[in-house]
Amino acid sequence: MHANINAAVKHCPLLSLDVHEDGLHRISRSGIDKGSLWIRIKVTGYSICITGEVKVLMSNFIRTHFGSESSVIQGKIYWHNISNIGDVSKIIHRFGEP
Repeated sequence: MHANINAAVKHCPLLSLDVHEDGLHRISRSGIDKGSLWIRIKVTGYSICITGEVKVLMSNFIRTHFGSESSVIQGKIYWHNISNIGDVSKIIHRFGEP
């Protein structure tokens, strides 16, 4: 599953990927200093979180295509549960568009 995320990021020259020890994937975009697209691989799919400037850029796209947030942590971190890698790839590609 990590390879699929890595492959999707490689197709977008504006994006870079950092994988944390706990398996959390952080995707950053050139030109955006505050905020990232975060992906956690789960048994039943993926959890997606957008922060900072990325939230402003991507929230409408994600809500329109995948619905409202699935869960909230401490009232400020919003996660969307996505069931398949194809949908995760769509989000990554949209984030990587110039």
